[in-house]
Amino acid sequence: MRCKGIWIPKIVSVKPLPNTIASASNDYNVCPESGVKGYKVFGLPGSVFEWILSGQFELPRGQGTDSIYTIWGGSNPRLKVLETSAFGCISDTLKFNLNYDNSQPEIISVSTLEADDSKIEIKFGLKSPQNHPTKTFELWKDGSLLSSFNALETRFIDIGVQTQEKIYTYETQTKNSCGTVLKSGLFNNMVLRSLALENEGKSDLTWNRYNPNVEAPVQYNVLRKVDNVVLDGTFGTLNFLQSETPAELKSSIFETYNGFKQCYRTTFSKNGIIESYSNWSCVDFENRLVFPNLITPNGDGKNDVFEIRNISLFPDATLSIFNRWGEEVYSTANYQNDWKDKDGVYFYKFKSGTIDNNGWITVVK
Repeated sequence: MRCKGIWIPKIVSVKPLPNTIASASNDYNVCPESGVKGYKVFGLPGSVFEWILSGQFELPRGQGTDSIYTIWGGSNPRLKVLETSAFGCISDTLKFNLNYDNSQPEIISVSTLEADDSKIEIKFGLKSPQNHPTKTFELWKDGSLLSSFNALETRFIDIGVQTQEKIYTYETQTKNSCGTVLKSGLFNNMVLRSLALENEGKSDLTWNRYNPNVEAPVQYNVLRKVDNVVLDGTFGTLNFLQSETPAELKSSIFETYNGFKQCYRTTFSKNGIIESYSNWSCVDFENRLVFPNLITPNGDGKNDVFEIRNISLFPDATLSIFNRWGEEVYSTANYQNDWKDKDGVYFYKFKSGTIDNNGWITVVK
């Protein structure tokens, strides 16, 4: 025999578990220039919200409410929230996927090509590209768009340039995740100009400052080419702190007697590494032959020999010297500025290509 009980009615109160939902209007991109950022969630009436921030940030406003405001101050910002309902029920943790974008376009160098100074090479890239939305940026020249790129680091060869006379200014731009247009520093090419001073036996050089955005010791050097032969080493070195570099730099190069065509080029170096080359600038020297009419071979080191100025530039020259009776006392096909003799008056004949020069030389000890 089975006994059947009776139903006893009972009122049960079910306390809902919070299900926190982030607002669709939240912007999860964070950039160095963002300023105050606000985040909002939706929950149950009467709930209290515990906002948990990590990374660098300013003291948030709105703790306990469904909205919070803060200023992020560095990389790797993190944010999450816990909702506690009016009944004491606690939600699952809601995490926000923040994207910190501190990307920055940069120009690495601007230089004429080492092997071709009629073209300018611009090297550029993107610092901290990992959170950049598109990895794209633009190259600007003298305030006008030159080209667009989609790469983390690249180079561009500008061929429509007048490297002998014009200074160009280059800049890269990109738009970050927050919609801000970012710009690199301005970089320019170096333009070298040279002036031949024949009577002083020197070349005067002037060139503009190269403008990398760096506060460091920098160095400018002068390279040299004589009659299309590049000489080893550097000829003139200038050292500066970049912030103290004058807008125009100058240098004088002597010993121009070693060639008819003197060419110069400046380089900019940082930490011992060449970053930029100027154009080659060339000037012509006549380097005329100059013949003395008197020598005094007394051993004092002055006018001791028959020294023909610039003779080294005429290796095919022949020289013959005769005494007052017409007798040849000296002859050579490769004169080394070393003839001297006893007191007297002598007649010389010099020939090199189309150059013929005859004259008298007096020897007085």
